[in-house]
Amino acid sequence: MPASDRPELAFGTLARARGDAAGRRVWILDDQPQILEFSRISLAGLGLDLRVFGTNAELLSAARAVAP
Repeated sequence: MPASDRPELAFGTLARARGDAAGRRVWILDDQPQILEFSRISLAGLGLDLRVFGTNAELLSAARAVAP
């Protein structure tokens, strides 16, 4: 995600995507906690299977747990 000093501008776009997002799996990896928190807050109402990860190891561990 690009850095922005106006993240509230994204909410209109996210609201329009709400119907298409339900049930989709989205995993976000970033080493900046503020990016992860913004992602969690802004995407929470879309009905996504949303998970955020702060390290590669966390993401890989989760991926191994759901791998067939």
